[in-house]
Amino acid sequence: MNKIAFVFPGQGSQSVGMGKDLYESSEIAKDIYDNANEIMGLSLSGISFNGPQEELKQTNITQPALFVHSYIIKYFRCLYLYLNDKKYSILCLWSIYPAFCAPGFSFKFSTRAGRR
Repeated sequence: MNKIAFVFPGQGSQSVGMGKDLYESSEIAKDIYDNANEIMGLSLSGISFNGPQEELKQTNITQPALFVHSYIIKYFRCLYLYLNDKKYSILCLWSIYPAFCAPGFSFKFSTRAGRR
């Protein structure tokens, strides 16, 4: 049996433009980013896609931006694995990412948590 693991990025792996391709090619990704923008009260997608880099590298922006990007990737990958009956596990470098997998933690909570 093949084993699959997700490894999520930590601070420092962010880059201007991350997620833009997902946003432009998927209504689901667009909805997730739009929801995150509303939750954050700012254009997280705009900062992620267009910068400036100085703003994106601020922890209170970086953590939610990485979370949303990783959430979208995990969503599509888990959907693929589920549809193909695969088993997988998740490893992350920042403790908030497992929160969106745990019962009782909403996308809204997890998105806001990185900003604190």
